[in-house]
Formats: sequence, C-alpha cells, structure tokens
Amino acid sequence: MSARCKAGRGESGRPVRIVASTSRLRIERPAAKAIRLLLVEDSEDDALLVVRELRRGGYEPSVTRVESSREFLMALEEDPPDIIISDHTIPGYGGLAALVDWKASGKDIPFILVSGTVGEEVAVSAMRAGAHDYVLKGDLTRLPAAVGRELRDRDVRTEQARIHAQRSSGAPRARARAARPQPTPERPTLALEGDRQRVLDAQRVPCGLTFTWPKRNQLTSTYVTSRRIIRT
Repeated sequence: MSARCKAGRGESGRPVRIVASTSRLRIERPAAKAIRLLLVEDSEDDALLVVRELRRGGYEPSVTRVESSREFLMALEEDPPDIIISDHTIPGYGGLAALVDWKASGKDIPFILVSGTVGEEVAVSAMRAGAHDYVLKGDLTRLPAAVGRELRDRDVRTEQARIHAQRSSGAPRARARAARPQPTPERPTLALEGDRQRVLDAQRVPCGLTFTWPKRNQLTSTYVTSRRIIRT
C-alpha cells in the first residue's frame, strides 16, 4: 500500500503532518504540552473558551478554577501552577486583587490578565502592578502565544537564578582555599662525612641557595642550581 506525506498547518496555525494512502487520510499533530493552569474566573463558559484556545495552541491544561482570595492562595500553596490566567473583574475578587495575592506569595509564576472590557489605562496599571501580559476575550487567539512566551521567559529566569546560586555558593569555598597557608619549601637534608657536608637529593633544594662549610682551613661553598650542585 503506497502512502504520501505532506507537511502543513492546521486551522489553529499549529504544524501538522498529513499522511495520505490509498485507503485512508489521517492528520498527525505534535503531542500537546501539559501545563498546570490556575484560572481566576467565575464564568464557566468563559473558562471553557480559555481552555479551548489553549488546546488549539498545543497545550493540554490541567485547570484549577478559583473565584476568591482564599481559594487562590490555597491553590498556590497546595499545587503551584505553571501559569496564572485571571479575569479582570469577577464579583468580590478579580485580576488586580489576584495580582496583589500573587505578588505577596513571592512565587515566580507568569500572570496573564484576561478581560472583555479592559481599557488601555487599566491594562497599563495591571502591567505596572506586575502582570506579564493581558489578552482581550475578543482576541483569545493570542493567548497560546502569550502563554508560550511567558513560560519560556520563566525558564530563562529559573536557569539564571540557578547559575547565580552556584556561583554564590562557590565563592566562599574559593576564598577559603586562597586563605589557607601555603606549605613552606622543604629544607635540604645534610649529611656529615668526616669534615665534609653533602647535600642529599639536590632536586628538592630550591635554586639559588648557597651552603658554606669549613674544609682544610678554607671555606668551601655549594651553590644549588637547577638539578645541579656547584662546589666552589
């Protein structure tokens, strides 16, 4: 049975591989990337729209949906997500309040604001408050790209923090090694042969040392050079 393959892109813009044969036609898509999503949203319909766009963009989200500060903080502690997506306005809570709770947690988790009515001033305020991006509900097709960009940036920050921690932990050890006292050069071994002295193992004697001793009523000296002993 013969078959032909052709690469292309699906409706969502994701790359697909089309396999055609004499008996069937099938489309092979890349495996979806699993992510943990903390979704601040009171509307089930809007939550389904967010999940649908993420799946179209190549993600398979495991969703925890919350509607209050207590639920939000509990989800952050019990099962930290890969990314947070929050509606700007929900009764009793909302994106800006969730931003405050997220910043107080100190966790490096990308935060994306989603709203159907957000204006430019509100969006700027949200970004200044710490939001990584904002997406209009009328343009959710931007959401997968925004999620991918923020996840990559988070990975870069994590790697940079790891490298910095390694360098910081290695610096005290390097200073400790530098502060250790250096061993003193070994002194040459001298042996007495009657009225003479001989330097043993001259290779261990630092170059430039001179040894002087009496011999037959005169001074005789030995000057050590590299691997040689010169007697004068």
